[in-house]
Amino acid sequence: MAQSALLADIVPRQLSFKYTLQLWLAWYQQGAYSGYDINQELLFALISQQKIGNHLG
Repeated sequence: MAQSALLADIVPRQLSFKYTLQLWLAWYQQGAYSGYDINQELLFALISQQKIGNHLG
């Protein structure tokens, strides 16, 4: 999430943890994890698309 937020120029707190976890699990189960490559860049971009509303704290 931190890497996704950095690439999207937002703070990690603005990203959905649940969405990130679901996306990462699906990505991992498909065997896409093979080190840092274009697939990870895509994963980070997808994670950064799901933002949450304003939260206090």
